[in-house]
Amino acid sequence: MNIEVKTLFKGIFLINLVLIILTGATSADLFVTQTISRNKFTATTIDFSERDTANNNPNSVLFDVSGLVAEGFKVEGVRIKKDGRENFKYRIIVTKTIGNDLFCQSLQLSVLQNWQIKYQGSLLDFSLDSVIKENGLDDWIFYINLANNDINLTHKVCDFDFIFRTYRNDPDKLSGFWDEEILTNHISSGVWTLQ
Repeated sequence: MNIEVKTLFKGIFLINLVLIILTGATSADLFVTQTISRNKFTATTIDFSERDTANNNPNSVLFDVSGLVAEGFKVEGVRIKKDGRENFKYRIIVTKTIGNDLFCQSLQLSVLQNWQIKYQGSLLDFSLDSVIKENGLDDWIFYINLANNDINLTHKVCDFDFIFRTYRNDPDKLSGFWDEEILTNHISSGVWTLQ
């Protein structure tokens, strides 16, 4: 491009810039002509933690089991504590992180709250919705067992997470105001002989 064309473009740009500044309001501008007073803005928090039911200390691991045998089981408890100001609904799900598929699928889970069975079935199919109680504490009991005595399940590993996720309207959407906590778990099988 030659120097005259560059100079022409610079001139047009400067003229447009001056016109934009001097134009003032257009029909595309929005003006508020009414003053609104007494607005109220409130901020809140949604937060929770997983606690050990024995001492109320924060907890990040629920099951850590080595050498589980056929017909073996383990029981653990967790307390969900509301740490924020807002009450909330939450969903608990299980996701497998690593491990033998057959062993993980063979683990059975029972979940109790207030001594009522809320879930009974395959560990990997677990999903449960709940609402935090008014006092801000929910106690859960998790019972895992291995009812399968298949010898091919010896010396296997299943690592998985219990994911606790709050939600307002849709538990599958991670949008808006939400919180998530994770309890990690490790279960390995031992050796057993068929009777």
